[in-house]
Amino acid sequence: MNEHIQKLIQDLKNKDVEVRKFATAHIAIYDKEAKEAVPGLIVALRDSNWDVRNSAASSIGHIGPEAKEAVPYLIELLNADRDIRITAVLSLGHI
Repeated sequence: MNEHIQKLIQDLKNKDVEVRKFATAHIAIYDKEAKEAVPGLIVALRDSNWDVRNSAASSIGHIGPEAKEAVPYLIELLNADRDIRITAVLSLGHI
């Protein structure tokens, strides 16, 4: 696994919200290569911070079909606020 992806996966658990925001947003850069990040991104979908949740949903979409285990969790977001719903729908479309 790419060492940058490993670091980002570790950062998903960081107590600092800014670090979690950065990690969730930057995992998307690696697309399907970041499939190992999916379990951490699923946890991030329930983060207390809106930006972390939204970026996690977006990154899951960038990973695509390799992230199919996240589908039930993205479906749960269809009951969230409008912007996260849109991100979840777009991500589901990529999976």
